Amino acid sequence: MKAAAAVSPDSGSGRGGITSFISRTIAHWSDRRMVHAISQLDDHLLADIGLSRADLDWALHQPSSGRPSEELARLAAERRARRNRRAI
Repeated sequence: MKAAAAVSPDSGSGRGGITSFISRTIAHWSDRRMVHAISQLDDHLLADIGLSRADLDWALHQPSSGRPSEELARLAAERRARRNRRAI
C-alpha cells in the first residue's frame, strides 16, 4: 500500500490557487468599475472615442471571464479602422 503524497500549501490547489483566484476577481471587479466610470460620460464624448451606450451595456453583459474594457477597446479600434478606410 502506497502512502499518500503530502500536499504543500503552495501547490496549485492550495494557497497559490486561492491567491490567483483573488487576483483575478479583483482585476475583474476593477475592470468593471472602469467601464462603469466610462458610462458616466455623455453620449458625445462616448462617440468621440468610438463607443455608444449600447456598447457599454453589451461589454458589461459578456461572460464574467472576459474583460469588458478589452472588449470595448477592440470594438472602438475596429470602428476607427473602418472609418479611416472610408476616409481614404
